[in-house]
Amino acid sequence: MATGEDQEAVALDGTDLPPLHHVRSLVEAFLNRFNSVLPLFHPQTLLHLVDEFYNVGSSRRDPVAWAAINVVLALAHRYAIQGTTDSTASTNYLSRARSVVSAVIEAETELLNVQVLLGMVILLQGSPDQQPPLILIAVTFRLAHRIGLHNRASSVGLEPFLARQRAFVFWFAYILDKDLSMRQKQPSIQRDDDIDHSLPLAEIDNFQSSFIGNNSGHITTADGAATMNYFLARIRLAVIEGGVYDYLYSTRSQKHNPDDRAKALDSVASALEQWKASIPPEFTAATASQTVSPGLLPFISGLHSTSFMCTTFINQAHAWNAKWVSSLQSNARLGTALSVPPLWDLLVDEARSLATLVQALPPSDSSDFW
Repeated sequence: MATGEDQEAVALDGTDLPPLHHVRSLVEAFLNRFNSVLPLFHPQTLLHLVDEFYNVGSSRRDPVAWAAINVVLALAHRYAIQGTTDSTASTNYLSRARSVVSAVIEAETELLNVQVLLGMVILLQGSPDQQPPLILIAVTFRLAHRIGLHNRASSVGLEPFLARQRAFVFWFAYILDKDLSMRQKQPSIQRDDDIDHSLPLAEIDNFQSSFIGNNSGHITTADGAATMNYFLARIRLAVIEGGVYDYLYSTRSQKHNPDDRAKALDSVASALEQWKASIPPEFTAATASQTVSPGLLPFISGLHSTSFMCTTFINQAHAWNAKWVSSLQSNARLGTALSVPPLWDLLVDEARSLATLVQALPPSDSSDFW
């Protein structure tokens, strides 16, 4: 008798999906791990979609739903749901989903279309070619704006759980947008002054599911003694990433004089330090490998590697840093020793802490986390 893995391998060769029981187990694992930290889907809605997909004839199956299931299965395999990352299966499921991307974009726009594209962006984040995720995030926001995800007024009258999930999906897209913008030094799609949403609650709210995958964005230490809203921390860090781009790389920033740029960058640096201070000590890069479960380490690593990138960009040597320029001039005239870049000790300490955290990751995760 064929195993679940054998059935899955056969399914990957065609348009069929693996048997329902196999898919459902992967979806539930995805909900319990990835989705509970980064809430892309409402758990019960996703499970209902899977069941409905298998209950209709093949001729009536929705290509958007088919793409959604493939994206979820790709994420499940990518994030080592079953203990070991299966990159081949993840790549295959992603390829299947991408084969119907035109149908996802051109179909009547609903929340699911946006969720499918965001899942693709996540899966493409670590690829050498960053053009596909940059294009997809732009298309994703066009669809998100079409259904008003950036404006809470568009959710008035909806069931509370649906309004909440729409807000979560918007913030999920925001995180990806600002992250890609800073890393690729290209303008983000979403303007901060065109958002009408409150940030998610810092505490676990009354909408968390008691069935599967609490969908709250919270993480806890292995002993359950400390909790952090990871999703909220990523949103706040994304705001800072947007500031890094705006004050370092945007066309507008290039037109400001050095003093104004330095002051603006100081404000971003201050915001970043406040963000770092808000992270509970149990979840810092220096301590997380001893306090959280191995399954959460890739998420913690993604958080702190992004923070470290912000720190690096902010504190690199700039022509408008008067102290640094003075050091260069003194070296040229008098032969004095060059000063180290600003806050060099901070950069070294953070790099060491991040290296310790990355070393604690399983080999399959050490070069593939977001």
